[in-house]
Amino acid sequence: MSTQVTTAVNSPLTHKESDTQVTDAVNSTLANKETAQQITDAISKMRLQVEGTDVRPTTTLLRAIVDDVRACVPLDDTAEALGLDRMEVLNTAAKLGIWISHVHGGANVTTVTAASLKKPLSATQRKNTVVVPLGYQRGAEHRREVSKALAAIVVFNPDDDELARFVTRQYKPRTTEVDYHIVTSIWYAATQGRLHDVIDVNPGSTRFVQSALTAYDILSLAVQRAQEGVRTIMEATVADLDDIEVACTKSEWVAQREFSKIRETVAAVRESPSSDRILERELGFLRTRINANPQDYFPRRIADLSKAHVRKIALAAGVTVEPQVGLKKAAIRSRLRDMGFGSDVDMLIHQAAAADRAGAMPAFWEAMEARANGEIDWDIELAARLDSANAEARLTTV
Repeated sequence: MSTQVTTAVNSPLTHKESDTQVTDAVNSTLANKETAQQITDAISKMRLQVEGTDVRPTTTLLRAIVDDVRACVPLDDTAEALGLDRMEVLNTAAKLGIWISHVHGGANVTTVTAASLKKPLSATQRKNTVVVPLGYQRGAEHRREVSKALAAIVVFNPDDDELARFVTRQYKPRTTEVDYHIVTSIWYAATQGRLHDVIDVNPGSTRFVQSALTAYDILSLAVQRAQEGVRTIMEATVADLDDIEVACTKSEWVAQREFSKIRETVAAVRESPSSDRILERELGFLRTRINANPQDYFPRRIADLSKAHVRKIALAAGVTVEPQVGLKKAAIRSRLRDMGFGSDVDMLIHQAAAADRAGAMPAFWEAMEARANGEIDWDIELAARLDSANAEARLTTV
């Protein structure tokens, strides 16, 4: 039996209007009056600073775009959430969709734009029709026709490994290394109401700016996903097992014990549908706690995160949290100079560090030998080897 479980009438998570009011109120209490608009403006300027330097999108950012396209989220909403220009989001989605079409052979479905829909699609229509979100349709202040590309994203729903392969094959490898110190520095700046000042820390260094942007993306997207997950938990019925499971994954770092329990209960319902009463009860308990203490379950911005939250988010994003030991940087620098790479040592040492973390130092030195021999694709091959090593490492820890 499935019973509707809804949020309380006075829940701060029920209406978008309430979210906006609370967010504005919280922003107004910051010590130095840092506003969401100041942060957005600063991040946008930082992205402009690294434009033209062949910046690779992160897998996390691509995941956000894919999820929004599949959920039919308007283009402008996605761009605002990511702190990107709307055309940058559209072009990235189109590039990804075209690549997916080439890999899988194209999506054999009908497309219709959300702007042209007069009434919701029937269940039968939804099986063979992809709705192009508002803003992506041709004529919405752009002339691009991206319907088929978006259809491929919706139909084939690329996982993180496929997104990583897309980045490896479509973008030149980026040498910027994001370490835990940068992630925690971005978080600390946010807690002090100084996130918008990060743009002035080292504006002359493209590497620093890109590292700061990546750290910001990791944290801000984690916050966004947690919000989506909690909203789903508050609104889903016990029949929405897939949605609840995904919501727990998105929000687990907020309260691991509680969301893990919900996920375990979902698994029990899959084995025995009569267990849905238990799931209904557990959802009710969790919703009561969320409504009573929303600040503990619904972070609204990076500044709301705790140090423990930041650590969990960084680990999930593949950032090395523990101090690095054992990498003999002096010896590596010396060997690189001996190979004739003296002018690029500072850049290459970052790739050596990434290879060391992945347990793939032999692959790094093979790439250096290839470079010394004049092979132009040495960096592409190294990036692919590191992606593979990191993927294997993730599998062994599951």
